Amino acid sequence: MAEQNITVTTTRELAELAGVSHMTVSRVFKQPEKVRAETRERILALAEECGFRPNPVLSMAMAIRNQKRAPDQAPTSTMAFVHSNSRIDTWHSEAHLSPYLQGIRERAKLLGFGLDEFWLNPKGLSQKRFCDILDARGIHGCVVAPPRGQLQRLRLRWGDRTWVTFHHDSWRPLLHRVAKDENYMMGKSLRELRRLGYSKVGLAIPRSLDQSGGFIMQGRFRVAQERHPETGKVPPLFYAGADIPEAKSEIAAWLKRYKPDVLVCADVRAMALLNELGLRVPEDIGLLHLNLGLDTPGWSGMYLDGSRIGAATVDLIVSQIQQNQRGIPEQPYELLLRPQWRRGETL
Repeated sequence: MAEQNITVTTTRELAELAGVSHMTVSRVFKQPEKVRAETRERILALAEECGFRPNPVLSMAMAIRNQKRAPDQAPTSTMAFVHSNSRIDTWHSEAHLSPYLQGIRERAKLLGFGLDEFWLNPKGLSQKRFCDILDARGIHGCVVAPPRGQLQRLRLRWGDRTWVTFHHDSWRPLLHRVAKDENYMMGKSLRELRRLGYSKVGLAIPRSLDQSGGFIMQGRFRVAQERHPETGKVPPLFYAGADIPEAKSEIAAWLKRYKPDVLVCADVRAMALLNELGLRVPEDIGLLHLNLGLDTPGWSGMYLDGSRIGAATVDLIVSQIQQNQRGIPEQPYELLLRPQWRRGETL
């Protein structure tokens, strides 16, 4: 063992002191399963005695540098992307979802990771089979896509690896996640509408969307109504189901009764619904979308590129891996990104 006063600051110094290669020490901290248990425990004990701690920031910087130096180089490790939507191709075929997966894949590649996709579904993989594949491939980091889809709860071998999700916190158990700042999103939307002179703002979104966000949007909307009574108190409408066309009769009655001069929504089909009801946008009623994407060209509303959410998700999972934090977090936390206001043709 080391002498009492020896201090080690680099992996090369630790390797020399332990009488092993630099690569062996590096694997102890990055891929411990590839080092014999006896050797691993000896090196970890020596590191503890000498006060050595690996620098995760330096490790990430080296990974980025190496990957940029050789962009066609094979990935040094692999992450998993898992979802349980009704279709296996959902995250590729849906215009508003594909940017998330693209951001995850591109950021993972930049940091030296490959990305394997998995579909948990009665027609796809079972949860046990999924965990078995992760073990066989040595995958330690997993991105769990929302929403729950065909599964109400994940029953996985949580302690074996690192998990991160994004957007909704509908999964149980709760995981670290990256999300939109919905409080800022709603507040900014209402400020812009007041600036443009709209006096009766109507909010109509799915009840499930309001619930999955912890009622943040509803709370911010009601507070704004109390603080700015001159804008008119149109009660928000939270309709059942996820699709606005199914709520046509309910929305028609709500519009007829309260006559809002602008509709705040989260469904691209709101435009067609208003047209069916004989309302022109923006002449008769303004329209604001809370989640602009590739399927809403020319709309006014709040925009956050899904690829930014995806990239931040990878950054979060890499930081957890480098700190060797695995399993269900005792105190799950959120990384919130603020969307941007975009003025389009619907206001």
